[in-house]
Amino acid sequence: MARIGLDDLSGRFEAFVVHERSDLAACVEIIESVRRWELRRVAGRTALETSGFSEEGADAIMLAVRERWSGRIVGCVRGIFARSVAHQPQVHHEYRLDLVPPELIEYTGIAARMAIMPQMRKTGASLVLTRAFFEHSIRDCGMMLFCVSCEPALLSMYQRMGYRAVGRAWAKPSGGYRVPTLLVGHDEEHLARVRSPLLPALRRLPRPWPDAGLRWFRAQPDLPAESGVRRWEPRYDHRALSVLTAGLSAAGRRGLLEHAVEVEGQPGDLAFREGDGVRGLAVVLEGEVSALRGDRAVARLGAGEVIGVASAVLGQARQASIVVERPGTRLLLLSRSAIERVRGANDRTALWQTLAQILAWRAVHERPCVEPVPEVFHDSDSAA
Repeated sequence: MARIGLDDLSGRFEAFVVHERSDLAACVEIIESVRRWELRRVAGRTALETSGFSEEGADAIMLAVRERWSGRIVGCVRGIFARSVAHQPQVHHEYRLDLVPPELIEYTGIAARMAIMPQMRKTGASLVLTRAFFEHSIRDCGMMLFCVSCEPALLSMYQRMGYRAVGRAWAKPSGGYRVPTLLVGHDEEHLARVRSPLLPALRRLPRPWPDAGLRWFRAQPDLPAESGVRRWEPRYDHRALSVLTAGLSAAGRRGLLEHAVEVEGQPGDLAFREGDGVRGLAVVLEGEVSALRGDRAVARLGAGEVIGVASAVLGQARQASIVVERPGTRLLLLSRSAIERVRGANDRTALWQTLAQILAWRAVHERPCVEPVPEVFHDSDSAA
């Protein structure tokens, strides 16, 4: 956080609206790099195509962020005017535009594509870009409402910006969970309450501000909605985690689970898609999921099963699709970086030994482990 603040104060980065073709090409290259080569997603699709709906013919703007010292573009965000895609049912589902009255769709924007170069993600580049996008959209485009469909692990970050969940997490047809969120651009009170970094940008805008979006939002008794996503407190104990946390100290357990999120799944949810490049882990806390290769079910996985070990450890794409089977199924999602947050030598040895044992078990049996996990994996003293 100190580095981000220093970058912001020093003016290391500048954001601007993209007009030149060369700048647009640089932005598309960054999006392509992040989505296709880093995450290995949506093979065969264009970088600017959303998997959930068609952006063909959408009215959109692109903002980029550039490092002043080098002159390089290091990130970008693409905003879509909701009015130009509001006729598509998928958009209403993904972003809950069905909640927004027709007269406000004209003043609603969708942040459909944001990408920052990996080496710049711990700098102030994303903050400068997000703030500029927010200010330009309100001042120059007349936006009052902003929609983002985010991954569960990113929900807390967007909430710190001032976004609020307006629906439950749902699984996309292409796999993976998303949470529809909404930011009311002129809600100064809420932005101040959450200490949003967007607040200074709002206060720079001349008053009086339009209040139609704010009045509508405050008149909705059921918003914000329950998201079905919960930050996992590392101190929580759960028997299903005893396999993954075997042998870890309290500090090691805290590092591993610090940023984990729990998602409530619904039957039929495609939690992960075979061939996807996302390398995070998941643990089945409650309920049951199926592992599918192609159209063939290869296993049913219950509480305590760790999903995605090969992807996280070996850097491979998902070897199977994971589909939720039972109501009440709960998944704990951990990013690949969770493994790196386990710092102590003894803890790292214990964790890697556990992951190796899981991989070895599955290699020997040539399928995911569906029986009760072998006792060698358990350590009741370390699970507390």
